[in-house]
Amino acid sequence: MFLRLDFLSMGMTDAFEIGFFMKRARVLQELFGDANFHIDQLARQHGY
Repeated sequence: MFLRLDFLSMGMTDAFEIGFFMKRARVLQELFGDANFHIDQLARQHGY
């Protein structure tokens, strides 16, 4: 007997605008760095 759990999950599809936003956010993080990268850079500039 198999239990199907796929109806319990929520996937990202192109049907919702949040999917486009998440794709853009991931690409921009890869190109320019995430928040932790920028906080680290700022701390290093100030000698921390």
